Amino acid sequence: MATINVGVGDVYVVDYDTSIPVDSTIEVAANKIPHTSGGVTFDYTANNTAITDDKGVMVDRAKEDESLTVRIGILEDMVDMYEWLSETAKIEDTDPTNTTISIGGEVQSGKKFIVRYVHTRKSGKKVRYTAIVLPADGFSEPYTKGTAKIVDCSLTATPMNAEGKLLEKKIEK
Repeated sequence: MATINVGVGDVYVVDYDTSIPVDSTIEVAANKIPHTSGGVTFDYTANNTAITDDKGVMVDRAKEDESLTVRIGILEDMVDMYEWLSETAKIEDTDPTNTTISIGGEVQSGKKFIVRYVHTRKSGKKVRYTAIVLPADGFSEPYTKGTAKIVDCSLTATPMNAEGKLLEKKIEK
């Protein structure tokens, strides 16, 4: 498994429709996770099978499957984050003073989301990582005395195109 730990930067999450919008549409305050802790990690795994001849000599490899998991530590609660933390999340404004978030039961949206991580180098040039993800495979929301609450989530990437691309990294020149 290859892990790409990308350091300090900004994380944006937006609904995915049929295409990835331009950078200036994704990278706005309304789409930004205000504060993260533990950074963002992209875990890529590929499982290959060796193809050998009758003498046991490997002549090729065949890719069986591959996966990309995006891990984010979220330091600040955002009501709408629960849509991408759980496909069963139901968010309701139950009265003028409360919003109720329910987890479990029927799938609510079937949505996909774009996760964009942007690291700005000392030169001011940006490195952008983009993945299309399904709602989280789970999340942890601990409340521990004396420590900040960090919501840890793992999001599974889904192919971005017919070729099966899971992650795109763009480096400004």
